[in-house]
Amino acid sequence: MIQISASGNVGSDPKLRTVNDSQVCNFSVACEYWKDKSTTWFKCEVWGNRAEVLSQHIKKGMKVTVFGEMHTQSWTSK
Repeated sequence: MIQISASGNVGSDPKLRTVNDSQVCNFSVACEYWKDKSTTWFKCEVWGNRAEVLSQHIKKGMKVTVFGEMHTQSWTSK
């Protein structure tokens, strides 16, 4: 498990749902690197009371910084 922080723009409005009597908020963050002009997308997931509060306060395009555990996946598209 890796602890990270990532700063960037919220890519879509957060989606709030309920799973086993707990709130879950999902959203994405785009982090742009000025040096090589690349973008890395992070899918973010927040649980519990924080999920409900967060879903009411962030919107697409807002600048945010997230802290948490990182789990990686990679793939190559056509």
